[in-house]
This record gives sequence, C-alpha cells and structure tokens, in this order.
Amino acid sequence: LVVAQTLIDFGLKNQEGTLVGQVQAQYAKYLLVALSPLSLSGYVIAQGLVQKAAGAVTQVSSALYPASARVGTHNIRPLYYRLQFGLFFLALLGIGIYELVGYSFLSWWLHSSELVSIVDSVLKVMVWYFAVLVLCPLASTMLDSRGRPELTSLFTLVTTVIEISLAFILFPRFGLFAPIYSALIALVLTTPALLYVTDRIIRVK
Repeated sequence: LVVAQTLIDFGLKNQEGTLVGQVQAQYAKYLLVALSPLSLSGYVIAQGLVQKAAGAVTQVSSALYPASARVGTHNIRPLYYRLQFGLFFLALLGIGIYELVGYSFLSWWLHSSELVSIVDSVLKVMVWYFAVLVLCPLASTMLDSRGRPELTSLFTLVTTVIEISLAFILFPRFGLFAPIYSALIALVLTTPALLYVTDRIIRVK
C-alpha cells in the first residue's frame, strides 16, 4: 500500500508538469489568432519543427532515466555532464547549419516566398530558444529519477507563468514575435536555476 501510494504521488507530480507543458505549447495559437492566417501558419510550422527537435532530445533523456535511477551518483554525474555539453554543442552546430542552408530548405519545402520569409524570421529566434531548451530534459530526468518530480513540475510552472505573462505584455508591440521572445526570455531566466538545483541534488544523493 505504501509503495502504491508513493507511485501514485510520483505519477501525479509528474503529470502536473506534463499538463502545464501542454498549456505552454498551445496558448500562443490562441493569442496569435487575431493575426493573418499566413503569420499564424508560419508560427505553427516553426514551432512544430522546434518541438520535433526537442522531442528527439527528450528521447535521449528517457534513455538515461533507467540508468540514473539504478546507478550511484558517482557514476551518473560524469555521463550527465558529458551529455549536457554534447547536446548544447550539437544545438550550436544546428544553428550554424540552419544559417547556411535553412532558408534554401524552407524554400524547397514550402514553395511560398511569403510563408518562407515568416517561418525563417521565426526560426532565427527559435533556434536560440532550442539551444537553451536542450539543457532541460536531462536535468528534469535527473530530478525525476532522484524522486523529485515536484521540482520538475515547479520549474515548468514558473517558466510557463513567466512566458505567458510576458507574451500578453509584449503582444501589442511585437505581435507574432511576442510569444517567441517571451519563451526565450522565460527559459533563459529559469534554466540556470534548474541546472543549479539539479547539480546540487545529484551531488548530495
């Protein structure tokens, strides 16, 4: 009974973060609905590309979860740091590749100069958002595997609250780019705290 209650508590705390993450992923579509259909389509396409790339990073962190749950801190820490540095390096490499061939790829794929221009403008900001975002899934996995899913949910909630608040504040001035700038600012503000807390926990436990 105690084990079952513990598992239920863990699952509920973990799902809180998932639910908040869904709100974070969808709110901008409703905020931007007043803009032109072309602008909204450009945002959705760019967001979808970034989410797919982020999903690949999440799969890497999911693969690490069983190992982080069963091995000692001494063994998992070096692997965690190597993966974090590796993912960040790959994200920067991806930014460089996009700068070289991104526009050409979008032109070949979308066949609309207006849409390509919008998607490209959005992605030029979103790639930097992604470069910071890649540092979060592994850190969240480490917290979850150490039995602290409430911290993952807390950071997700705080990031979402900051992002949505800023998006509504910035929307009158920046329009399409309001949720993009707000997402980047929120992530830059909260990710260092997430990384610091994760580092402290895996050092202690």
